[in-house]
Amino acid sequence: MCSALATQMYCAAQLATAQQQSMYVQPEINSNARFEKLDITPKSAQKIKPVLERWMKEAEERYKSGQNHLTEFIGVEPSKKRKRRTSFTPQALELLNAHFERNTHPSGTEITTLAHQLGYEREVIRIWFCNKRQALKNTVRMMSKGGCPT
Repeated sequence: MCSALATQMYCAAQLATAQQQSMYVQPEINSNARFEKLDITPKSAQKIKPVLERWMKEAEERYKSGQNHLTEFIGVEPSKKRKRRTSFTPQALELLNAHFERNTHPSGTEITTLAHQLGYEREVIRIWFCNKRQALKNTVRMMSKGGCPT
């Protein structure tokens, strides 16, 4: 994915260079191309071009030397491991659901207090409330359509 975006940005930079040099450019190619919901203007593509050229050259050298595994090809970025899914205890769920029934949008201090009280990270509790609100919204939507939530 990283290399695909870099390749696309490199192509956009090449396109910007071609346009600046008044070379023939196919009319169906838009100079403000959209790659993965990222607007790349000719000016921004020109700015990133030297970095991408260096990266492409390095990537090609690595590929030629046999380092064509994706992790080696991308570079030396540290890989982030995903956090394990949190399992809530029945007691924690009981307390969270009771709090949710009283207040679906707790303040930051309430979330922090709940996190300390239950022994979970603050972010985990914040996400639980976000997910619970979304589940409630989906349930209401299903019931209004005449469906039965499962």
